[in-house]
Amino acid sequence: MFEVLKVSGMLKDVDDPETLRSLARRPVEVVTAIQRDFCAGGKRIGGGRVHDLLITPSGDYSSTSGD
Repeated sequence: MFEVLKVSGMLKDVDDPETLRSLARRPVEVVTAIQRDFCAGGKRIGGGRVHDLLITPSGDYSSTSGD
């Protein structure tokens, strides 16, 4: 999917911190949603709030989860 977006010129700037944070966070959100939707009550193997922390090459920190 990312290659198709890139070739068609539709991919966001992959060096943008927000894009990189979303790229790292999305698979965790998908697993969380699958477990919420399909696991029996009390049977999740992961849980809680999804956290993220981005550290840029220049040493700047940012987080959408407030961490």
